[in-house]
Amino acid sequence: VQLAIAQAQVHINRANYCLTKLKLATEDANFAYSMENMEAARAQTSDRRLMDGATVVGAIGKQKEMIDEQIVAFKRNAETKVVELYTNAWVAQKTVDEGLLAPDEFENSGVDSVLSKLRTNVGL
Repeated sequence: VQLAIAQAQVHINRANYCLTKLKLATEDANFAYSMENMEAARAQTSDRRLMDGATVVGAIGKQKEMIDEQIVAFKRNAETKVVELYTNAWVAQKTVDEGLLAPDEFENSGVDSVLSKLRTNVGL
């Protein structure tokens, strides 16, 4: 009877050991899931993952790239508007005073320099 009780206790201990391993595996999976959720939330404000320092990719990474491109586009648009403002002001002055000399920036070398920079900025 004592042998049977001891053998039953061994089986119970094995079952408890397996149950503990299953609980640990479940907790590990829950922890990994929580960490990925945290990384997804962090990706909203950071370009790097916290756990491994990897660059954020996927939909969030593409959205960040698009926002960066929009920032560049707004800056280029502002540059173009400034050029238009100065050019229009000079043209208005020139129509009033035909003897007005063009600014140095309107000389061929200045125009070439501006056009070259514009072509570079748009990838031509």
